[in-house]
Amino acid sequence: MGDEEGGSCPLEAYKEGRVQYMVPMVITVTLFTTIAYVLVTYMEHRRRSSLATLQADLQLKLLEKFGNVPELMQYLQTESGQRFLAVAPIERTNPFARILRSVQVGVILALVGPTLLALRGAIQEGEEPLLVLGAVALAVGLGFLISAAAAYVLSKNWGLLDQVRGQS
Repeated sequence: MGDEEGGSCPLEAYKEGRVQYMVPMVITVTLFTTIAYVLVTYMEHRRRSSLATLQADLQLKLLEKFGNVPELMQYLQTESGQRFLAVAPIERTNPFARILRSVQVGVILALVGPTLLALRGAIQEGEEPLLVLGAVALAVGLGFLISAAAAYVLSKNWGLLDQVRGQS
C-alpha cells in the first residue's frame, strides 16, 4: 500500500524532503503578516491615545471656564452639560468601515489564493507549498467575504446602518 512510488502521503513527502520548500514560504508569510499586524496595532493605539488626550484637554478647559460652582451646576443641568458628563466612547464604531475592510481583505485573499494555485505548475518544486498556501488564502478570503456579508445583514437588521447615515 505505502510502497507505491510517487504517492501523495504527507509522510512520504516529508521523507523525500519536499516539505523543505514550504517552510521558508510559511515563515516569510508569517513574518510579514506579524510585522504588518504589529504596525497597524501600534498606529491605531497612537491614534486613539492622541484622541483621548485631546478629548481630556478639551473637557479640562471647559471645566476651567466656569468661575464658580453654581455656574458649573447650571451648565451640567443643560442638555449639552449632560452630554459632557456622559461617559461617551471616544470613537463611535462605523459599521460601513468595518464591512468595507473585511470586503477588501476578502477580495485580495480570494484573488491571491487562485493565483497561487495557478502558479503551482510554473514553479519547480513549488507545487505542494503553493497548493497549501493558495488553498489557505482562498479559504480565508472567502471567510472574510462571508463575514462582511453577515456583518452587513446584521448591521442592517439592527438599524446600525440607519444610525450612521442619520449622523452624517
